[in-house]
Amino acid sequence: MQPEQMRAARGALNWNLDRLSEESGVHRNTLSNFETRKYAGDPEKLDAAQRALETAGIIFTEENGEAGVAMRRFQPGDVVRFRRETRQRDGMPIVADERGVVVGVEEHPPQTGPTYRMWVRFAQAQVPGIFRYEYELVHTKFTDEEIALLEQLAQRDQTISGNKPRAGLARLTKFGYVTEESLNVSDTLYRLTNIGRAILALWKGGA
Repeated sequence: MQPEQMRAARGALNWNLDRLSEESGVHRNTLSNFETRKYAGDPEKLDAAQRALETAGIIFTEENGEAGVAMRRFQPGDVVRFRRETRQRDGMPIVADERGVVVGVEEHPPQTGPTYRMWVRFAQAQVPGIFRYEYELVHTKFTDEEIALLEQLAQRDQTISGNKPRAGLARLTKFGYVTEESLNVSDTLYRLTNIGRAILALWKGGA
């Protein structure tokens, strides 16, 4: 990742340095010094910043020797939330940072406006046809394995041995859908959180 790419990626997401620092865990001054080429950058910290940007939907590109960035197109099944700066949520029964599931995306090219529109289902509202820049990506759509795990955990907690890891658990834990509790050196207890139950209900409603 080049300094210009980091700056362009932040611009595409409408993130300031503080937001990138919050999302990546890298100090704001480190990010600023990298962007202004005062600091070459520690690979581990730059990787953390790049992962945060990619998780938010940035695609890093290189064409004809020129580095750039692009925004991943939202897809049905993606989990999103309104941007912090939006006014679109005003008057809706949707709390700050509440997660919703994309249930529809306008085909390309869009019929009106500068970009495509999206339809998103939240717990108490389905929001129709709002431009995609009002949303930010929480994470891409669940895999079949992740959905199966959520459905199993909705029925009962599960104890999983360390020598038999389950694919998908890492991301479910990372995004707060599942908690983990170490029982002993080899076994871990996994529980579905309230956020996990809510997002599973939304996903099943839109599937």
